[in-house]
Amino acid sequence: MGFARRKKDLMKTIFRSFNLGLILAALFALGAVAGYAQDACSDGPGLEAAAGKVRDDFTNYAKMNLADKHKAIDGAKAFVEKYGACEPAKDLKDYINQYVPGMDAVLKKLDGKAVEDAKTARFDNAVKAKNTDEILAAAKDLLAYDGEKYRAVELAIASLGYDESYSSGKVGKYTEESLRYGRQAISDLEGGKTFSTYNLGGTYTFKDKDDALAWMNASVGYLSYIKNKKDGLPYLYKATQITTSTAAKETLLYESIGSFYLDEARRLTKEAVDLAAQIKAKPDATQDEIKAANDQIDAKNALAFGYSERSLDAYARAYNVASAPAARTALKTKFSTIYTFRFDKPDGMDAWITSAIAKPFPNPTTEVVPVKIETTTPGAQAAIVVPSSGVGAANGTGVGAANGRGIGGATGTGIGAANGTGVGGAKPATPTTTTTKPATTPVKKPGVASKKSAAVKKTVAKKVG
Repeated sequence: MGFARRKKDLMKTIFRSFNLGLILAALFALGAVAGYAQDACSDGPGLEAAAGKVRDDFTNYAKMNLADKHKAIDGAKAFVEKYGACEPAKDLKDYINQYVPGMDAVLKKLDGKAVEDAKTARFDNAVKAKNTDEILAAAKDLLAYDGEKYRAVELAIASLGYDESYSSGKVGKYTEESLRYGRQAISDLEGGKTFSTYNLGGTYTFKDKDDALAWMNASVGYLSYIKNKKDGLPYLYKATQITTSTAAKETLLYESIGSFYLDEARRLTKEAVDLAAQIKAKPDATQDEIKAANDQIDAKNALAFGYSERSLDAYARAYNVASAPAARTALKTKFSTIYTFRFDKPDGMDAWITSAIAKPFPNPTTEVVPVKIETTTPGAQAAIVVPSSGVGAANGTGVGAANGRGIGGATGTGIGAANGTGVGGAKPATPTTTTTKPATTPVKKPGVASKKSAAVKKTVAKKVG
């Protein structure tokens, strides 16, 4: 207990000494200030010159630039600090103390406005210069500065990737950034978020919310499509449904959807061809095995026809919205090739196009309905096959339908049932037609340079009896 008491008394002594030191330091400081103030007050000419400078600054304050305003305020504060204790300076000191705090607050706002103006000018200049790297950096800077106020720059970032990949049809430098901001823009637009403007200048100009939404779906749809075709279909379709937007007249949207359907038709037909080859390679196949194979082939062919009709519908719409003569010619040729293989003749194409575009555009996320064609003529159905399949029509020229439902007629040189429902022989096939899709020029987005759809080379062959 004695040690604890002595420790407590010692701490009191230390704190007492410490407090005394602070008091002495404060007294010395006060003395120094008083001496400084007294010396300043005795400098009448200096005080008057300083006061005159402050008055002049306040008189010309409204005309000053931001940097000079800061100097004026700093000068007024320095005057109060140096001469504020002087009786002759009292009125000016009171004036400064009354108005400078408010002027300071305004200056801070002006400082912020200057920073903001510099950021928006950076974006605007990048757009004018078509400097895509700078557009991306400036847009991100604005979003970081005030994401609510400058939400509209999401539209520009989303457009960068679309413009970049339009001609190449490949993933580009801006693909991932554009996908991320494009999805965010769609969410914000559909969610009713505020967009201060849709006119970002240059090619990043949209006439209204619906126009922006259509182009965002076009951008996200196409960029998703070139990574994985199926992923892009819902967005591409949504863009075509906003008919008030120029995006709905982009041939690339319809061509992309049509190309997906065409790929599916080719895939299904190749599966049918492969299945035929497997049965042909099995000389001891039973009638039940042959029938089961023919039934599967029928199903694949029917679904392939369904996909080919969807493809025709999409290409018909691409042809309808295209305006450039070269583009229309190329699209009509593409349509004609698919149409002839689907219907085994070119007759009625124009009427088919007119009928198709008069109906609602099928949603690509809905199930494709198989198209089963009954016929008694072996090999009468047409189908689209993958190039270099090595399988031709029945009766020595390839793989055809058996009585409308199999792979070859009874007169084939291979294994077949007497009623024609088996597998006919086949010579190596020679593709009857080769079509290359030339570049097309879709309708322009306002202010956007012409964009060409990527050329896609495919060989299309007809299955005959």
